[in-house]
Amino acid sequence: MRRWQLIAHRGASADATENTLAAFTLAKQQGADAVECDVRLTRDGTPVVFHDADLVRLAARTERIDLLNAAEVAALRVGDGEPIPTLAEALDWSRDGLPLVIELKAGADPTTLAERVATVVRSIPAAQIACVSSFSPLILSAIATRLPGVPRALISDQPTNAEATAGAIGVQALHLAVGRWLGAPPFEPTLVWTVDDPAVASRLLGEGARGIFTNRPHLLAELRVAA
Repeated sequence: MRRWQLIAHRGASADATENTLAAFTLAKQQGADAVECDVRLTRDGTPVVFHDADLVRLAARTERIDLLNAAEVAALRVGDGEPIPTLAEALDWSRDGLPLVIELKAGADPTTLAERVATVVRSIPAAQIACVSSFSPLILSAIATRLPGVPRALISDQPTNAEATAGAIGVQALHLAVGRWLGAPPFEPTLVWTVDDPAVASRLLGEGARGIFTNRPHLLAELRVAA
């Protein structure tokens, strides 16, 4: 079996609060190759690591991230009491941690989002970045002109048009939903999200997937031991 990438989805998110530095550190301990994290902009344009548009699920509050400024977000605690990191803090962690797969969430203006993220990335030259990913071709195109040396990946849950879109915008990889996997990669390389069952992961890898996103890195890391 070819070498494949084991990517911790929002960190080791089954065992720690997602998208926190604690979850990232645990992912490294559990054998992940990289950490996927989600990025949104605050009201004052600071990129922060957070998946949802609002705080309902993780903090039992109704505010939207994009309506809070960076200082207000920094004061919040989520899950089991962890702070919400900025992208700069996540990139700083990556220097001695793992490479980041940075998913840019739609919502902000693509040009503004790309510029803010690129500014942060350029300020931390020793950061490890596996790629920048997004569901949005507009965001990925905006990133291409601002971070030309950073690989990009299109995220999709629609395999029928994903390959054409990925080719049209010149990305380096496709990140495809497991429920849309058709038994062979539609684009090379294709990585699959989100898989927590080692048996399913093993089948996908045997069919040509080049990487797996998982909430439970320690379970899938065992596939390498068994190989």
